[in-house]
Order: sequence, then C-alpha cells, then structure tokens
Amino acid sequence: MSLPDKIPIRWMPDLHTAHVGRFHDSEQFFLAYHLVPSVTDDSQSREYIALYCFDRAGMLTSHKIVRPMRLAIGEAINTLLAELVPHHFTDICVSPFQVTFDDRTFGLIPDSRLQTITLEPGSMITFMEPWNGEYYT
Repeated sequence: MSLPDKIPIRWMPDLHTAHVGRFHDSEQFFLAYHLVPSVTDDSQSREYIALYCFDRAGMLTSHKIVRPMRLAIGEAINTLLAELVPHHFTDICVSPFQVTFDDRTFGLIPDSRLQTITLEPGSMITFMEPWNGEYYT
C-alpha cells in the first residue's frame, strides 16, 4: 500500500488542528504548534509556531516559523493569523512537505515503513489510515 499524495486535515476546535482553514477564498493554511523535546539534559524544550500556506491544490506556497516566548504563544498565533485576513477555519486537504528552520526539518513528513504522515518536529500528531482527516497523538 502507498501513502496518499494529499491528506485531509479536519478542523477540530480546541485540539491540535484548531487553526486550519482557508484564506483569500481558495488558499489553505495550517498554523501548527511544535514542541521539540531537548536532546540534552542541559537545554530546555523548544517551542515553535509555524504558519504553512498552500494553494487550492494543496501544494505548499509559503511558510513562516517563529520561536515565541512561552508567555507570548497566543500573541504569536494571533499575529500570524492576522496575515491571512480574511480567513475562516474549516477542513483542508494538503500534500506532504518539508522545510528547514533552525537546523530542524518541519512539515508533514511521510514514513513509508509505518504508513503514516507526521507533523514534525515534535511528533505531536500523526495521520494514518483511514485518511479521514483525523489524527493520532
């Protein structure tokens, strides 16, 4: 079995996909929170807020990734969403992708061995069969 070329992502308020939808009527967005665990005992986990934008066909067109201060996460989310005026929250369907920021790989990364697509870094959510837009944590 092969992985899909595009995956639906359901808009689920108050969950990890609370900030997915459309802007400018046809473009799609996914604003994601990434918590990346420390790999050494002397450094803390890192937080990132990433805004991924896609065309109507689901191909990544742009991205912006920031490292907010712990107390400013909500402000970072609001600032990035303000760039998408007008926008509305709804289900989306996008292609897997990857970008590099801060020497880390970000994106919806396919794993053909496990037959999954995971939001990286941080592995907080994973999509898999039946590919209905719901994710697993």
